[in-house]
Amino acid sequence: MAGDRKSVVQVKFRLRKDVLKQLERAAKKADRSVNDEIGRRLAESIVGSGLMELYEQLADTAAKKAASETADKIIKRLRSEIQQDEQDKDSLLGNVQPTIIEGLTRPTPPETEGEGQ
Repeated sequence: MAGDRKSVVQVKFRLRKDVLKQLERAAKKADRSVNDEIGRRLAESIVGSGLMELYEQLADTAAKKAASETADKIIKRLRSEIQQDEQDKDSLLGNVQPTIIEGLTRPTPPETEGEGQ
């Protein structure tokens, strides 16, 4: 207990009466002194704010990861669509090209009289 006394300091501050009443009720309900109640609440708020900062960091990291994963999915889908478009184009050219070549290499029928006039 003597070690605890050396780490404890006296602090003076003002409170509104209604806040003090609430602290007194809470202290009585928890079977501790008002001083202990105030100390515990201050400590919890400090720890709580630290946890809140940690939570915010985790949420930020999760949001960045989700955005990155979403971007990766979009890029993958676009690559797949581009690849499919290339295959479709090659297939279309493969079907049309012989027809074009055939049309270019087919002999032209001789003109009959009266057609060119």
